[in-house]
Amino acid sequence: MANLSVDGLDGLALSLADLAELPDAVLDEMLLAEGRVIQAAQKQSGEAYHIRRTGKMLAAIAPAKVRKTSGGRSLSVYAQGQHGRGKPSAMVAFLNEYGRKGQSPRPFIRDANEQSAGKAVDAAEAVYDNYLQSKGLK
Repeated sequence: MANLSVDGLDGLALSLADLAELPDAVLDEMLLAEGRVIQAAQKQSGEAYHIRRTGKMLAAIAPAKVRKTSGGRSLSVYAQGQHGRGKPSAMVAFLNEYGRKGQSPRPFIRDANEQSAGKAVDAAEAVYDNYLQSKGLK
């Protein structure tokens, strides 16, 4: 008759339980890594569409704070602050993105988000891999 013995199964079960409870700091760092990639892509896409009269709007693109939502956590990357004469930079970005009467749209945000999606996930994956290595699981 065959006899089966296993050593270390309890340690593996604890390690898997640790992974199920991913710390908020790791989640936040993953989102920020994705946000930095998307920020760079949006600025580069804006330059490609020649959206640079003063440079204030492209310079204002940055990741916001990580927010807790009902579905987990989220991070928005958008033009923040004032552009000039009291107009929000987000409004200027919106007008460039969708256009208005007499101004054709220049969808630099959508293009950047679509093109950088894979790179953003890779950046978050790198943060997660570092977390796994710190736990000795990779």
